[in-house]
Amino acid sequence: MIEVGIMIEGQDGLNWPRWQRLARAVEDLGFVGLWRSDHYTNANPPDKDSLELWVSLTWLASHTTRIQFGQLVSPAGFRHPTMLARMAAAVADLSGGRLTLGLGAGWQVREHTNYGLDLLEIGPRFDRFEEYVAVVTRLLRSDTPVTFEGYYYRLHDAIVLPRPQRPGGPPVLIGGNGMRRTLSIVAKYADAWNGVFLTPEAFAQRNTRLDALLEAEGRKPADVHRSLMTGVLFGRDDAEVAAKLAPRGRTLDEYCAAGGVGGTANAIVEQLGHLAEAGVQRVMLQWIDMDDIDGLAALAAGVLVPNRPSSCTTGKKTGCEKPFWFRLVRVRAAMKTNGRGAPIRVFVQNSWLSPRDHVHHAYVRVIRHRRRVVGIVAHHRTVDDDDDVREGVAHRRQHVAHGHLGVPGEGVMFVDSNH
Repeated sequence: MIEVGIMIEGQDGLNWPRWQRLARAVEDLGFVGLWRSDHYTNANPPDKDSLELWVSLTWLASHTTRIQFGQLVSPAGFRHPTMLARMAAAVADLSGGRLTLGLGAGWQVREHTNYGLDLLEIGPRFDRFEEYVAVVTRLLRSDTPVTFEGYYYRLHDAIVLPRPQRPGGPPVLIGGNGMRRTLSIVAKYADAWNGVFLTPEAFAQRNTRLDALLEAEGRKPADVHRSLMTGVLFGRDDAEVAAKLAPRGRTLDEYCAAGGVGGTANAIVEQLGHLAEAGVQRVMLQWIDMDDIDGLAALAAGVLVPNRPSSCTTGKKTGCEKPFWFRLVRVRAAMKTNGRGAPIRVFVQNSWLSPRDHVHHAYVRVIRHRRRVVGIVAHHRTVDDDDDVREGVAHRRQHVAHGHLGVPGEGVMFVDSNH
């Protein structure tokens, strides 16, 4: 099952109120995580608010409890690798191990020129980047002092203390689409690779190439997590989709052909399925309008907890059954809630459980955050087909359900029937 997170452009007007509001929304709505870019400014003027990356991630580490987070990605020319390794280890520990450290060679000419940073030509840039990644990973993974003699960086008995709580430090992600240099560096050093604005076909091509490079390095394909950062154009209905497309001067098909995902919730769910088939394990959707929290909530309600696809039939093994034991259940409240966290009686509709399970009744407890219903905890009973219901043979299970009740009395919840 593909994981869905949110990515925002930190140089495009990010300030403390927006960052704090976004972080709370992403955590409450059930997205797997929140990622941001690491830039001083945009490639073209005007300059906008651009909250510094590591200050913002430090706040996020201590003010959220569930979501994964990190940068997509930090250019090698911004910070010395020894300082970056120290900051990453500290923030990862502060968060309880939720940081992924994203690294890249750098690409934006304007910010490097404006702030006196060396971008370098393509060849030397990637030579420096490989040294950069080697230094960072050795410092994070070595419990003994590190000595390194390179062209760009030299270390003598360097060590990160305190040692990271997670053995090896935070996972190191390398971002980029390059088939030659980027993927080669991923295969040598990285825990994760992130592609950018790729169609399923283009992602699958690079995925296959990465598998071959990993094998040449004596590593397994499963050693490297695969993700994609891409644009999302979401509308609650076709009219909203059309309104968002109009200023872009392109059709929805053209937008998707350029690597984005777009449309209403059902269309996006289908496109995410194609990405999953291409090998994407996690997608970070680029949310441009940082003030549109209502739109983000609508996206979560439609995409994180989609209706059961019509092609999924009980007892038949289809692509919808991966992983097999995670199911969705639509619930309709039969009684109104009575205060914070009050239990409500529900009828279960469109059950998607094991082929042998049928839900007979369920109760849910509403979880609220700042007056918004953000999830439910479900208690339900199932009876197997082969059991005699009259003899009372049943199983009671309790599941934490992360969902969003989009309208009063209705919603969708996640259920793990293997709990």
